[in-house]
Amino acid sequence: MSYVYHNGNFEQFDNVSLPLNNRNFLYGDGIFESIRCMNGKPIFMQHHVERLQKGMKVLKLQSQWAVDEQTLSQKITALNQLNNHNQGVRIRMVIGRNAGNTYKPDELSSSLFITSSPTPDNYYPALSEGLNVGLFEDIKKSVNVFSDFKTCNSLLYVMASVYFSENKLDDCLLLNTSNHICEGSSSNLF
Repeated sequence: MSYVYHNGNFEQFDNVSLPLNNRNFLYGDGIFESIRCMNGKPIFMQHHVERLQKGMKVLKLQSQWAVDEQTLSQKITALNQLNNHNQGVRIRMVIGRNAGNTYKPDELSSSLFITSSPTPDNYYPALSEGLNVGLFEDIKKSVNVFSDFKTCNSLLYVMASVYFSENKLDDCLLLNTSNHICEGSSSNLF
């Protein structure tokens, strides 16, 4: 049995449902973070929480729950324990505006979902053979106020992933509208 965290409660994964007028589903009206855990504990939380807080401010997403490093780390750790995920874990945290209306929201309140899934490795594996990486040039990432965080409209990353799969690559790098390499299809560049 798998659990998720939803607006202050741990619920069975199969019992959580979204209404068809969910704004995340209809418009991609939300943000998310993918967080890696080692030994069941989230890492780099300060950076993830800062990006979530910035994204919520820009998208004017209001919450009735705490979005701070300590609270979210505790919820993630508890979720991992419930799911018996004690080693490497991938967390997906989604904050989406609540249902209602068309493009103009009825309200600015939002919902929080946290899911966890185990990863094959507890630590980042060393790649002895490297990666076969290409350059995705079909669609460029816009440089604007949304560029710094992950919105729930992720078509650029979906299409980049289709591209590297079709071309038998391990991944591909994305360009922004200034033609600078800015990130991988599902990873950051440092």
